[in-house]
Amino acid sequence: MLVGATMTAVLAQGEPPVVRSNADLTIEQVRRTAREAEVRKDIDPPTKARIAELSRATLADLERVPELRAQAQTYRQLMRDAPDQIRDLERTLEQLRSESDRAVSAPLSAGSTLNDLEQARAQAETRQAAARAELAMLDLEIERVDTEPAELRNAQREAQAGLERSREEIQTASGASRQTLLTIPETQARRAALLVREAQADALRSRLDAQPLLARLTQLRRDVIRTQLQRDDADLKRLVALADQRRVDDARRAEEEASERQRQLVDRSPTLNRLAAANVQTSAQLAGTAKEIESLRQARDRRTAEAEQLAVDFQRARLSLARSKLTESLARVLAERAAALPEAEQFRRARGERARAAESIAAAAFQVEREQRRLANPDEELDAVMRKEAARTRPAELAALRGEAVVLIADRRELLDRLSTSQRTYLNTLDELVAAEDQLLSTAQDYRSLIDKALFWVPVAPLSERSFSDLPQTLLWLASPTGWREVGETIKDQAQQRSLQVLVLFGAAFAIVAARKRLLARLRRLSERKGAEGDPDVTATVQALGTTLLVVAPIPLAIWTVGNLIVTSPTASEFANAVGEGLGPAAWGVLAGLFFSRLFRRDGIAQLHFGLDAQSVRALRRASRVFTFLVLPLGFVNQVASQYDDLIVRASLGRLTHMLALIVFAGVIGMTFRPGGRVLSRYFGPAAEDRDVVMKYAAYIFACLVPLSLTVLSAVGFYNAAQVFGRLTLISCLAAAAIALFHTLTARWLRDRRDELERARTQGMDRESEVLIDGARKNLDRPDLASIGAQATRLLRALSAVLLVIAVLVVWHGALPGLSRLNEIALWSYTDVEEGQTVERTVTLGGVMLALTIGFIAVVAVKNIGGFLDIAFPDRARLSGGSRYAIRTVARYVIVGGAVMTVFSVLGGNWSRIQWLVAAMGVGLGFGLQEIFANFVSGLIILFERPIRIGDTVTVADVTGVVTRVQARATTVTDFDRKEVVIPNKTVITERVINWTLSDHITRVVLKVGVAYGSDTKATCESILKAVRSAPKVLTNPAPSVFFLAFGDSSLDFEARFFVEGVNQRIPATHDVLTAIERELRQAGVEIPFPQHDVHLKSGLPAPLAHDAVPRTEDGTAAGAAASR
Repeated sequence: MLVGATMTAVLAQGEPPVVRSNADLTIEQVRRTAREAEVRKDIDPPTKARIAELSRATLADLERVPELRAQAQTYRQLMRDAPDQIRDLERTLEQLRSESDRAVSAPLSAGSTLNDLEQARAQAETRQAAARAELAMLDLEIERVDTEPAELRNAQREAQAGLERSREEIQTASGASRQTLLTIPETQARRAALLVREAQADALRSRLDAQPLLARLTQLRRDVIRTQLQRDDADLKRLVALADQRRVDDARRAEEEASERQRQLVDRSPTLNRLAAANVQTSAQLAGTAKEIESLRQARDRRTAEAEQLAVDFQRARLSLARSKLTESLARVLAERAAALPEAEQFRRARGERARAAESIAAAAFQVEREQRRLANPDEELDAVMRKEAARTRPAELAALRGEAVVLIADRRELLDRLSTSQRTYLNTLDELVAAEDQLLSTAQDYRSLIDKALFWVPVAPLSERSFSDLPQTLLWLASPTGWREVGETIKDQAQQRSLQVLVLFGAAFAIVAARKRLLARLRRLSERKGAEGDPDVTATVQALGTTLLVVAPIPLAIWTVGNLIVTSPTASEFANAVGEGLGPAAWGVLAGLFFSRLFRRDGIAQLHFGLDAQSVRALRRASRVFTFLVLPLGFVNQVASQYDDLIVRASLGRLTHMLALIVFAGVIGMTFRPGGRVLSRYFGPAAEDRDVVMKYAAYIFACLVPLSLTVLSAVGFYNAAQVFGRLTLISCLAAAAIALFHTLTARWLRDRRDELERARTQGMDRESEVLIDGARKNLDRPDLASIGAQATRLLRALSAVLLVIAVLVVWHGALPGLSRLNEIALWSYTDVEEGQTVERTVTLGGVMLALTIGFIAVVAVKNIGGFLDIAFPDRARLSGGSRYAIRTVARYVIVGGAVMTVFSVLGGNWSRIQWLVAAMGVGLGFGLQEIFANFVSGLIILFERPIRIGDTVTVADVTGVVTRVQARATTVTDFDRKEVVIPNKTVITERVINWTLSDHITRVVLKVGVAYGSDTKATCESILKAVRSAPKVLTNPAPSVFFLAFGDSSLDFEARFFVEGVNQRIPATHDVLTAIERELRQAGVEIPFPQHDVHLKSGLPAPLAHDAVPRTEDGTAAGAAASR
């Protein structure tokens, strides 16, 4: 305290005069400065914004100053009060240690009931849980306080340096002669920053001065709570033991009383004897349940203590690793601790037995509850018992039996209540035991993960002569008859206990073996069908792959079953457990090796279905056999040695087999995929393309160097890392092989679809590629096959690349710290509302990379989805061109919308924040781009509702033609003059549109025919109908018809009605029908009139004038007489 006060005085004396006015700076002054700057008109907006920013920073600093000063005052008060608190805690601790363990108080030991004991136990457990939680926090606080002084000194030095810089800045600013508009706000900001740094320095000094006292207080509090906890633990154990003993004693006493009462009623009443026997049975159940509760509580207490101790060890190990560097001795201790950690397999059998017991208790509890409901009215039960006794008992004895029955029924109700309570206690205790085991396993898993990460790069002894000299000894260990006898006994015991599972698994394996001949015959048939039909749907190849997987499945299934039986055995020896752990991965390796060996057989799937040449197939088959019969056995031995808890076995047999397996694997890769070999001749041979040759050679060299690098890594001492990397490399290779198989199958399928489309276009079967406009064909604007094939190929390559990257990230995520830390690097944070609570979330570097990946996939998909869908939905799928166009367009919209929403969500976008902005933008865009948005939405309606389609003949307003294109904004209609008319989609939706071919292509043609007056109407109808029927383009169904409709001005009017196949047939059919009608009427002598008019002249002149006015012809007749109609 004296040192702190002295330092404060020295600092105060050293302050320059310019900063003495800091005490005069108030929050009101800063706010007044900001308001004055805001209302002034001569300050430009950027300067106002800067003044406002400085004011906000100044206010924030001024608000922090009282908090920091309060902290400093708290620490100073702590230093004043700490000596008295320390003396009190030491006195309390001394008193607790001097007291002997006190027994359970008399009310809870002698005359207390079981319910009183249970309530006291529950209260004691609650207090113990709170004390343990407080003790755990104090342990962590002590760990933090021990490392705090160095951190406080560093923070104090930084605060002092900042304080000096602030003073220098203020001194420099006060000496400047040039004053600006920002001078006052900047000065206030500097003064506020100086106040904050002074308060920080004061708080740090006080915290550093109080640190020893605080550490002592914390340690004393922990010791007091720990001592009290130890004494309370003893009390709690006595309470639990007393409650369990009271429960057992009460149950035994009830059983004895029930047995005694049953003996008394043996010869008196059979009905009461049965009731007494039921009481005896219930009391026996009560006694058994009490014993089981006691056993469960003991197991629960053991698991709880183990979990607490393991949690303490875990926290200590984590703090030790965080503080100091991992040494070889610490690594050895951690490795031994990891080997001793509990695993779930240790509790599996016990949990199964407890689950069956819990089911039995639950069923018994249901029976008890039903019996309690039956005995809810004891008088009814008593009357029923006495009715049965009335027929066989003398009336003189009925009163005595009635009293016995009343006692028996009351005893039974009490026994049932106690049994129900015990059953609930049993189930609750079982849940507590399961929770304690779960906590223990969870802590063990976290502890194991911490140790694995810590030991990952810890070197062991490098490869030496001793590794080879110990090899014979370890081989004898591996071939030990005793160890393999233990393996056989474990398998036998587990097979007897899990006979149903073994029968099912081995039955499936034997069924596949029995059907092997049929499966091989099916493979041959699939190969023959592939050669004959070309397999355009890749169905035969997929079926052949599935059949091959079934053929090779029995052996891996048997190996996996045996390994599973061993690892699930709670009594397996260490050697047997190591063998079981090795059989699990070996089963998957055998499955992959046998599958690829059969895949690359002569005249097998690779040769007949994938087109590989015989030499390539031979090389790949040789590599598969080496992998199956050499690499996998070495890997199995390595896994067994690694699982066995013996450093000599691990360092000798384990490391040597691991290195040998890696060397063989590298040799297989180098010999099989060498650039001069047959397998990759298409990529490295003379006929290969020169593109990316360097990358291909680099990939080959990298593939060969990876296992060799792991071999070197294992030899120099990093055996653990090399083993993990080797396993992950093998898994990555298998994942890459699976993705390559998927890529090849999909590429074949796309190529077959493209060939099918090309054949359809070559043979003229692609009717959707052209439309008929007034008898003339017009090709639709569709991409060529080369373009859609290239789009589909690009999309497939991008998908395969993304799958490969995802597989690699998933496999290597836990092994590479850089990958695991991607989701720990926070870039920015945002708030979100979850279940009504505001939570803060962070956007990490991993999330940004995920968003970029999603955006890349979306861009590639949008660009290439059209070609892929054109190939994926060929013409034989009965989809028209308009349907395919609608699918392509909607697919693009869905991909873009889904990608935008996903990226927006990953990057922390919150719809509730921007919904008003989006709404405002929507209104603005709606007014500004009203017609464009209307056309866009109308385009979506056209694509979904499909009132018009590509190829339809429509009439929109005064335009009639064929729809040739439907786009987002407009629809293109080609009229009969072959002019392309662009019609906005809004017009198509809002205006009246006639679609001649929407649901039926058949259309009706109506022709009017007039004949001269005096013609036979019946004969005329028959002639016209005969002519219509003779036209080849007229449909017979619906049948044509002719009607006599009206008396015209110059003719008798008939109407011919007939139907044609489509709009394109209307004009040709009209021509044929009119020609036939003219011919038939001419042959029938029916005159087709032309329009005639009669002109009658009437004059009002006198007769001589009228006579003179009439012109005369040469023969003297009047001209009007010659007028004809």
